[in-house]
Amino acid sequence: MVDIINYLPKLDEQNLLYKRLEEDGSLIFLSKKHPETQQLSLNDVGRFILEQCNGKTTIGEIVNRILKEYYGASKEKITNDVINILHSLWRFGLIQWIGENPLLSLFYNMNDGDFTFKMLYEDQVIETLEKLKKKQHFINPYIDEKIAYSETAVRQKVFIFIETFF
Repeated sequence: MVDIINYLPKLDEQNLLYKRLEEDGSLIFLSKKHPETQQLSLNDVGRFILEQCNGKTTIGEIVNRILKEYYGASKEKITNDVINILHSLWRFGLIQWIGENPLLSLFYNMNDGDFTFKMLYEDQVIETLEKLKKKQHFINPYIDEKIAYSETAVRQKVFIFIETFF
């Protein structure tokens, strides 16, 4: 397992269509990568995590800051929650990583000793489909490839796991 606490997430403002701070402390936002989701909401803790993503604060430091605010929660539980929130924010395109992306080996690669299994994430699926478009390949004659495999359609399908690619 990856020792994820030393990695540095950084907010990627260019992938925000808009954001709005609500009176209750939540943050409403719309991602350029996933406009089909309409607007999304982060509660005050999720917003706090996103605000810490400055490229200088490690995941471990984010966890420790939350631990100071929320007594009674275990460090393991908060660490898992922070990682899962960062994973969602990364998939929405709201954060990037300074250096290597630790989520790839944590969520997308599995090694059982004999074999390594790899699940493609959205950008890899789109990149692979773009390569395939340039080569002769079989396509289902009942679908319009330009529509079914457009970037927007593929992002939607991969994001909610409704279609398996490769």
